[in-house]
Formats: sequence, C-alpha cells, structure tokens
Amino acid sequence: MVTAGIFGGTGTIAGPVSLGIGNGPGAVLDPGFGGATGPLVTQSALTMNADSKYQCQLNSDLSKASEASANGVVILPGATLIAADSGTAALPPGTVLTVIRNT
Repeated sequence: MVTAGIFGGTGTIAGPVSLGIGNGPGAVLDPGFGGATGPLVTQSALTMNADSKYQCQLNSDLSKASEASANGVVILPGATLIAADSGTAALPPGTVLTVIRNT
C-alpha cells in the first residue's frame, strides 16, 4: 500500500498494489518514472483510490505512452489521470495508446 508519494519505475511486482487511502494526501503511480515510458507490471491487483493519481508519460514523437499492467484493476471515483507529453508531434487521428492494461 502506497499512502503518499510516488510509486514508479519499470519491472514486475509480485504482490498487489494499492494507491492512496481515499481521503489522504494521495499517492502517484508513475510507470517508467520521471519522463520515461517503460511498463510497470503487477502480477496481482492494482487499486487506485480516490486520492490517487496516474502520472502518464506520453511521447507524441514516438506515439508511445507509459503503461501500468495488472491482474485486476480497480479505479475508484476521484482517481485522476495526469498526462504529460515530452514530444512535440501531433498524434494522428485514431491513435490508440493503452495506459492501463487489465490482464
């Protein structure tokens, strides 16, 4: 459980991940961390409580975005997606970027 701060990076986590407590200072999910677009995978559930944020890193030059993948995703009302583009290109119409994958 991450109640505050940033939880990020790349790689695989065996256990469940829960972000925020619903009414606290909040926790941030940042796959890749710090501008990178690498995947972060949990082999169990990912729960994003109301005070959590997903810091999605986008690179429009490469049509690529950071991705979180989990075996069961729960996103509660109030959770926020924040997208930041490190590229300068306009994405072509119809471009699909998967930022959360529920396996």
